[in-house]
Amino acid sequence: MGRQQLQLKLHARDIVEEWLATKAPATRQAYGDDMKRFAKWLDAKDHYHAARRLLSRGTRSAHSLVVRYRAYLEAGELSPSTINRAISAIRSLTQYCCDQGDISWTCRVRGLPTQAYRNTRGPDRSNLRAILVAAETHPFRLQASRDSALLHLIYALGLRRSEALLLDIRHLDTEQLLVQVKGKGKRERIPMTVPGWAMAKVLVWLQVHPRRREQRAPLFVSLRGGKQFERLSGGSTVDLLTAACKRAGVKRYTPHALRHAAITHGLDATDGNVRQARAFSRHAVLSTLQIYDDNRTDGGGEIAELLNPSREED
Repeated sequence: MGRQQLQLKLHARDIVEEWLATKAPATRQAYGDDMKRFAKWLDAKDHYHAARRLLSRGTRSAHSLVVRYRAYLEAGELSPSTINRAISAIRSLTQYCCDQGDISWTCRVRGLPTQAYRNTRGPDRSNLRAILVAAETHPFRLQASRDSALLHLIYALGLRRSEALLLDIRHLDTEQLLVQVKGKGKRERIPMTVPGWAMAKVLVWLQVHPRRREQRAPLFVSLRGGKQFERLSGGSTVDLLTAACKRAGVKRYTPHALRHAAITHGLDATDGNVRQARAFSRHAVLSTLQIYDDNRTDGGGEIAELLNPSREED
């Protein structure tokens, strides 16, 4: 066994943990899950062993392995975005190890072509109201208060799931109706004004929050299981919204769909003012908001209707 392979064998766990530590919390969780899926496909003991087996290969062998893994994911009918994130995790790991001098190559396997924001509308207002009511009427009253506050806040500010879950109690200013949000890829938090109707739900939750006297406590905490009163996870957020959708009798929506709905409804309210909507959504580029606006107005659908061969001429 060569010296490099011996080092990888001895320190694979440290390498993976150090690599994940360089990522934002949400990315860290996602990449960790992706590596666990990779380990399952490899039939490795865990994702540390999977990483060691990948990094111990040469450039050509590793490339071939990842190409086969990508084909396996495609056969499983996963979405292109899910597949691309899985491949991105592997590329990121190899790039980190190359930068650290652990290996002399990087994975260059590409992801799949995607069509961004195919459906950016999210739930309509009727379904949204039904979901929020269902969350607020959860039979477990403590969870009802938490879920209602979380979903109202995500929608009211168009927050990403990670942005809401990274909030602590100290980040709230209930008197000024402000919350300090750490945006995607940002190092510093920015103040955002919380509308009174949403802050009212947050205040109800704060009154019964199990750790309400701890300013540094997470704003949204788990209420059951081994991590009781610790920061709520992204997976649990998906689960609680899924349950609310089921009780409301509407199709299943993800937390990001609430952000989509907020942006779409904001465009409706401002008659398609994409610049104003950009200030609200905090998207990096204006063209993304144009996609939202195009989907909202469905200009293509209007033209398709005009093509009806049975339609009388004007």
